[in-house]
Amino acid sequence: MVVLLTGYASLFGQDWQDNFFRLKSLNIGGIFPFGENHNLIAEYLNIGAFFVLIFREFIKSPRGKRLTDIIFALTAIGIIMTFSRAGWITLFLQSLIYFFYRTQDNKKERLAMIIFSLAALVVISPLLWKMSVLQENNTSSTENRVLLTEISLQAFKERPLIGYGNGEFVNLVGENIRFRAKYGEPLDSHGMLQKLLAENGLIGLSAWLFLLFYLARTAFLALRKYYPQLKWILPFSLAAGGGLFFQFFNTSYFKGRVWLPIVLFLIAIKFSDELYDKKNKRPTHPAQS
Repeated sequence: MVVLLTGYASLFGQDWQDNFFRLKSLNIGGIFPFGENHNLIAEYLNIGAFFVLIFREFIKSPRGKRLTDIIFALTAIGIIMTFSRAGWITLFLQSLIYFFYRTQDNKKERLAMIIFSLAALVVISPLLWKMSVLQENNTSSTENRVLLTEISLQAFKERPLIGYGNGEFVNLVGENIRFRAKYGEPLDSHGMLQKLLAENGLIGLSAWLFLLFYLARTAFLALRKYYPQLKWILPFSLAAGGGLFFQFFNTSYFKGRVWLPIVLFLIAIKFSDELYDKKNKRPTHPAQS
C-alpha cells in the first residue's frame, strides 16, 4: 500500500504535457526507498495486487469486499501506469490464470469476465497506444537488452560450467568496450536467466530451473487439491508466482520481496495439509504418531 500510494503521489509535479509521465518511485529525503527504476515499483505491485485478493477471501461483509476490489483495481491501474513491459506481461498472465480458475465451473461468469476484459482493453487503449509510442522512441532500451544478452552468451562460452561467479555480471559489462562507448556506466542484466548463465554457468542455471520447476509443481498440486474449497490459495499462488515470474525480466531473485511471499505460500500449504489430514483423521507425520 505504501508503494502504491507513493507511486500515485509521484504523478504530482511531473510535466504531463511535454514529458512522458509514469508511476515511479518517490524521492523521500534524497533517497528512493523502493528503488529508482519504475520496473521495481511494478514488481512490488504485481505481488501486492493479488495479496489484496487473499484478504478478500476472508472478508465477510459486502462493503469490505468492495473495498478490496477497489484497492485491487487501483493496484492494477498502478501497474499499467508504470508502463513497465514486465509488469504488463506479468499482470496479464496472473489475471488470465485467475479468471480461468474462478470461472471454470460457471460459463455465465466466464462470459461476463470476457466482456469485462474487452471493455477494460477499450478503456486502457490510449495507454496501450502510449506504450507503443514510448517503445518506438526508446529503441535504445531494446538494443541495450540485446547487447547485455550477447555479453551473457559470450561469458557462457568462455566459462560454460560454473560461470564467472556471483555479482560478476556488472564487471563483465564494464569490460565491454562497445557497451561503455554507447551507454556509459555498466548495468546489471535485464533478466535472471542471462545473469545466471554468465555468473553461475550451466550448473547454476540448471539448479535454478529445477527450483523453479519444484515451486511451480508445488503450486499446481496445491491448487488441484484444495481449490475451490480454499479459494484464498489461488491469489496466494499468483502473488508468489508473479514475483518470481517477474525475474525473467529483472534481477531481484535474491531479494526478500520475492522470497517472502513464496515462503508464506509454502507455510500456508503446509498448514492446509495439516488441517486436511486432521479433518480426515490421518497423521501428517506417521513417524511421530
